[in-house]
Amino acid sequence: KFRYFADLVNPNDKSSEMSAAEMKKRRKEILFWNGSKPWGNWASGAAASESSDPLTDSFQTVDDMLLILSNIDKFPKMRRIVLAGHSAGGQTVQRYAMVSHLRPQSLANDMTLREMKSVRSGIDVRYIVANPSSYGYLDTMRWIYGWDATKTEWTEQIYAQYSPERGRKNWSAHESGGRRMPIGKQKKQKPYVAWGPYSTDYEKFSAETPFICHDSRFNDWNYGLNWTNQEFGNLVPYLKLHPHLHRATEFYAARDVIYMVGENDTCSSDMLGMKAPGNPICLPTCWTKGAELGCSRNMMDVRCPAMLQGPNRNQRGRNYMKHLENFFGRSVHRLFIVPGVGHQAGAIFQSKEGVNALFARQVELLNSSNNAETGL
Repeated sequence: KFRYFADLVNPNDKSSEMSAAEMKKRRKEILFWNGSKPWGNWASGAAASESSDPLTDSFQTVDDMLLILSNIDKFPKMRRIVLAGHSAGGQTVQRYAMVSHLRPQSLANDMTLREMKSVRSGIDVRYIVANPSSYGYLDTMRWIYGWDATKTEWTEQIYAQYSPERGRKNWSAHESGGRRMPIGKQKKQKPYVAWGPYSTDYEKFSAETPFICHDSRFNDWNYGLNWTNQEFGNLVPYLKLHPHLHRATEFYAARDVIYMVGENDTCSSDMLGMKAPGNPICLPTCWTKGAELGCSRNMMDVRCPAMLQGPNRNQRGRNYMKHLENFFGRSVHRLFIVPGVGHQAGAIFQSKEGVNALFARQVELLNSSNNAETGL
C-alpha cells in the first residue's frame, strides 16, 4: 500500500491509504510527473503533468510540507526537520535546497526578505543529499579528466573553466545521450552504434579540447544556473516565481546541507572502453551486486552535463565540495564518505555517518582520513 504525507498530518484519516489498484482508478486525483527534462522532471522542481495538476510544482509541494510540519498547533514539539534523499532523491533534495522559496533561518532578521515564508523560529531544517548522479553547479567551472588505459584508472581531476568548444565531440550519437544507456551501445538504433570511448568518431584528447564531451546546454537547469534569460530560458515555473532568485546561491550557502557518498560508489562499468561492449572492466573499488552480476553504475547519469562533473558518483561528490569552496571562497556544507558502501540507500543511512547526519544536533566530522574532503 501507499502512504502519503497526509497520514502524518491527519493520522486518523485513512483516505490516503490506497492499494495499487485503487491508485490506478484515482490516477487523475494523484500528482505525477512525466519525467521529461526539465519541464516534467519532479527532481528539478517541475510542475505536475497536464493530466494531473499542472498548477502544482514538486518543490512547492515540499515547501508546503515543511510549513505544515512547522505549524505549532499540529506539531508544537517540533524542533528539527530532516529532508533526506538517496540517488534520484538526493538529486531532488540538492536542487530543492538550492532554490527553495523558504527563507533560511539564519536570515530571519533580513528585512529585505520579509515577504519570504519560513518555517517557524526554533525549528532547524537539515538537507541530506546521498549518492546523487549529478549536482547543480553554481558557475561554469567543470572538471577535466580522462581514462588512462595503461593504469586502468581515471586521470587526475582538473578544475577549469568550461566552454562547449573545449569539449570533445561525438560523446554520443545524440549529443544529449541517455542516462541509462550502456556507453558501448546506442540503443534505439539497430545495428547498435558505438559511442563514447568505443566510437571511432569520438574526438581525441587535445590541448584545445581537454574536456570529455561537448554540450552547449551544460549549464542549463538542473545541471547549472543558466538564469541569464529567465523569461525564455531553460527554467521551470518554480524558479521563475522565486522572489529572490538572484540571491539563491547566498541562501544555499546558509542552509544546513550534508552530502553523503559511498566509498565504493565508483562504478563506471560499461563506461570503460577497455573491453568490448557487454564485457566491461570492473574497477577494484566498485561495489558489486554479487559475482554473477558484477559491477554496475546503477543507472548513473552519463549525459554530457553530468560527465563534466566527474566519472562516477563518489568522485562527483568530492568534486562538488571543492566546487563549493572555490565558488564561495570558504568551506560550506559537509561531506561524509561512507566506508565500505556502494550505491546502497539502506547502508548509507544505517551507517554511523548516516545516523549521525540524520539525528545528531551538531554533526561533527568523524576523525577518519576518508570521511571528508575539502579544498582544491
